[in-house]
Amino acid sequence: MMIGFNFQYIPIKLAEGRPGLVEYHVSYSYAFESVVLRRKALKQFEYRLGNVRTFDGVVLFLPCILPEDVTVLCGAHPTNPNVELIVHVTFVKVKPLRDSITFLNILLRRIMLELGYVEVGRRFCDLNMIQTLEQHKLEVWPGWKVVVEDQDDGLMVSVHSCGTVLRTDTIYDFYRSIRGDPKEREKFNNFVLNKVVLVKYNHALYKIDDVAWDMTPASTFLYKTKMVSFAEYLQEHYNILVRDMGQPMLISKPKPKKNGGIKGGAVQSLSALVPECCFLTGFTEEQRRNFRVMNDVGLKLQLNPAQRVDELNTFMERLSGWLIFILFYHFKSNHHKSILTIPASEAAQEMLFQWNLVIEPKLIKVEGRRRDGPKLQFKNDDDPKHRIVANTDFRQMASSSVYCPVPIKRFAVIHLHHDTEQAQRFLDLYKHISQQLGIRMEQTGELIPIPQTGPQGYLKALQECRNKRVSHNVKKKAVGYYLTNIFEPSQVHFVVAIMPHQRDDVYGALKTFCLTDDPIPSQCVLSKNIFQTRNLISIVRNIALQINCKLGGSLWALKMPVAEKIMFVGIDCAHDPHKKDPSTVALVASMNNECTKYYSRTAKCKVHQEMADNLGIMMEDAMKYYWKSNAFFPDRIIVFRDGASVGTFHKQAKAEVQQLKVAQNVYAPKATFTFVLVAKKISQRFFLADKKGTRFDNPPPGTIVDSTVTRKSLCDFYLVSQKPRNGTVNPTHFVVLNPDENSRPDLLQKLAYVTTFMYFNWAGPIRVPAVVQYAHKLADLRSRYLKGQPHPDVCHTLYYL
Repeated sequence: MMIGFNFQYIPIKLAEGRPGLVEYHVSYSYAFESVVLRRKALKQFEYRLGNVRTFDGVVLFLPCILPEDVTVLCGAHPTNPNVELIVHVTFVKVKPLRDSITFLNILLRRIMLELGYVEVGRRFCDLNMIQTLEQHKLEVWPGWKVVVEDQDDGLMVSVHSCGTVLRTDTIYDFYRSIRGDPKEREKFNNFVLNKVVLVKYNHALYKIDDVAWDMTPASTFLYKTKMVSFAEYLQEHYNILVRDMGQPMLISKPKPKKNGGIKGGAVQSLSALVPECCFLTGFTEEQRRNFRVMNDVGLKLQLNPAQRVDELNTFMERLSGWLIFILFYHFKSNHHKSILTIPASEAAQEMLFQWNLVIEPKLIKVEGRRRDGPKLQFKNDDDPKHRIVANTDFRQMASSSVYCPVPIKRFAVIHLHHDTEQAQRFLDLYKHISQQLGIRMEQTGELIPIPQTGPQGYLKALQECRNKRVSHNVKKKAVGYYLTNIFEPSQVHFVVAIMPHQRDDVYGALKTFCLTDDPIPSQCVLSKNIFQTRNLISIVRNIALQINCKLGGSLWALKMPVAEKIMFVGIDCAHDPHKKDPSTVALVASMNNECTKYYSRTAKCKVHQEMADNLGIMMEDAMKYYWKSNAFFPDRIIVFRDGASVGTFHKQAKAEVQQLKVAQNVYAPKATFTFVLVAKKISQRFFLADKKGTRFDNPPPGTIVDSTVTRKSLCDFYLVSQKPRNGTVNPTHFVVLNPDENSRPDLLQKLAYVTTFMYFNWAGPIRVPAVVQYAHKLADLRSRYLKGQPHPDVCHTLYYL
């Protein structure tokens, strides 16, 4: 079914009959070492070249073609008027607009600044629209991401409404709260290092790399020809009075340049910042866990399609000649508008006119298709009532039966002494819900109380459980082999740990013990969730479903829409935010067409390295296990690689393709191999308009867009798989890195959508194929909590759910 959408792209093109960017080469009769002198020397010839130009010292760009192919200009030396200077301006080519994207983005940045926006990072914020959440000590700075992109239907300006969340407290506020503490320096360093702060006097973002305890705002530095203190500099240039002259200075190191740094090996300068001026960005962990905080911020940032279209129209009116501010005040479900009209900047329009550019103030329209959801089976029988054509929500079916239940042997519940009553309540309810789901409980659970909340108490109880447990045995089945656990009546099948608080040290110790040595499936639960009465049944049901998956079972099965034997592979990387520990790469592969069985591996790579260099071995292990499970190899292998940015990562991913292809050629050389990049963090949004074009909504789940706004040089498509409760839906961008005649784009689009329904932690579709989300969960678990490689005996289960 074809569907028409509006898209947040604005066409940009040349004025009719005008050339593109005209490139010239400039040479001088005198050798200038300085680019500044070269520009100064060329400036005297504005009467011939015009005052509209871009010049880097060698290459000159003009908006028009000069009368002669070689223009000879005679003038004076910029520093010695008595020396004659001859300049040759030689025509090179008329550069097509599609080859001038870098220049257009630079021009667009100048236009945004001319329109009154302030550049913060890669966003342009309107300081007149700042919204303050005083109750949460937060500010929301509305803004835009504006970038020129080359799409199938030509050059377009992508305009994405976004916002920056800024905390109203400063680094100095925290410093003052710990001043005088015996561990003052240690606590302050741990708090500020790797934090991103915004300095309001120049609206710049800085990442804090170090703390200079030997420097204060009273310390001096060389400014031009004299020594001035940091406090004096701020007072003179920004009228900022530094109140505390004893606070330490914060150090931010500039990012290394792609060409290896400054020419000549010069040392890059460091930025010294006064904590009083550094405002924290983003949320604290406490704020992230606070529903009210996130809900209030979401009302400011999560605009619905109608609101986004209003904002886009406002922006286009501002760009094309008049500015209309539409202020949305969110009070519960009511939105009140206040309108103010003022003239827009004529200089911004002049910039476009000078370079022969026209930006059409209208949203483009694209065509898309909608696919139906897949057929899912919720119990392994022939009863049709256990099969459905899935839509966006199948919680009722998922909570009433299990496709592959694993009988429960004896298990242990570890808890604190004072939580014994709640632990017993959990046991009784867990038994009742398991029976409802069709999970047979052959033996009861055992309560193990512990006296302390630290890691040692839980580890001692786990050691007791471990001594009662036997290792895995291999059991033969009709087709291939699979691993299963054999338990005696006195042995522990799995453990549930009830934790009073969310503590990373306790959780990490539990998971490391249960996954790296002699493995035992484990589930951690916060005691506050067990204390609930309103949602307790739902919580325990979710725990029962997760435990079933960790024991090797599955909750529902996919009825594959094709007859081919397909192996889906998901790959993702997790990085240490402090850039100290090595990054972790995770690979998860499906072992059957029903997508109920999986095999997973992890490995370490270099610190903060996105490209994995050990995927070949991991892929070989997955292929071997696929053969053990099925006694045949797949006909088709589809790799979904989660990447932060398609634009920056697709070149690196080609090396990963070669590694995976080597493993595939050894075991399944006839199989069709497809490598697909998956990008979630994108700015593109779709708006579905009604017949009159006056009301806008989100596109329905299953929407595919593969034309008009896709990349000209790539084989790609956009997929909308979810229906959000609030705000505007985020599509996912898929890019086929190695397209050929066997890739079959239509099949890839269908399979990408149906596999979003196979993530067992959510009874509905997710944004990415399930194997990608599984790989993300696994990489995060290994990177944050596990000190060693997970035991091979757990690699066939979803132990990371």
